[in-house]
Amino acid sequence: MVGTIPGRWLASACARLRAGAGFVAAGALDLLYPLRCLVCGATDHPARVPGLCPACARALPWRADPGGAHAALGAGRGRIAAVVIALRFAPPVDDLVYQLKYGGERAAAIPLAFALAEAVERARSAALPVGPPELLAPVPMHWLKRWGRGLDHARELADELGRALRVPVAHRALTRVRATVAQGQARRAAQRLAQVESAFAVPRPTAVRGRHVALVDDVVTSGATAAACAEALARAGARAITLLAAAGNG
Repeated sequence: MVGTIPGRWLASACARLRAGAGFVAAGALDLLYPLRCLVCGATDHPARVPGLCPACARALPWRADPGGAHAALGAGRGRIAAVVIALRFAPPVDDLVYQLKYGGERAAAIPLAFALAEAVERARSAALPVGPPELLAPVPMHWLKRWGRGLDHARELADELGRALRVPVAHRALTRVRATVAQGQARRAAQRLAQVESAFAVPRPTAVRGRHVALVDDVVTSGATAAACAEALARAGARAITLLAAAGNG
């Protein structure tokens, strides 16, 4: 992992450049700033997945059907019309998520967003019957938790995904109006749904009214948070709601 703040910024910028660079440009970038894999620290030639070495890229646990039914969502799916989940929450994805969510490593959002963009393209015809999203809305974090961690992981992921899909990101489409405890502390799906009920609001309904909005999050567990966000968006008049997540536990 790149350890300094300037190092993190430079790693993030270079990973983004590698993702969109041609062969010659990527080679020149390697001479100026050699890859250091975000997971294992290897300095191999970069893989197709930006920010990862070839070995870690090969180890990514892709879901065979990214647009298929996600068992953990169950009845909590609610207003969500379509779901795309790129990866299983297993090594090395869990390491990337931990770096992004708890380690302040913005660069970790880049390979996760790359995988999610790939999954969206693979699932577009089957899993997005309502058409491509017109707006990306990151699942919001409570301001106190964001202050403690130093960044909003879903926002970082949505920004990278928006660049990849060329879809605008509405950072304030949703707000969290009350803090909730970590969803892992509630064992039953019903408890998780009750915990986040009415925890989200849409401050400017005109921003989502009549539009296909895609919720963006790093990991889906029970789907309760996504369902609560979707309910708020639907009440504000969103035409369709899709859930896009980098990883899922199912």
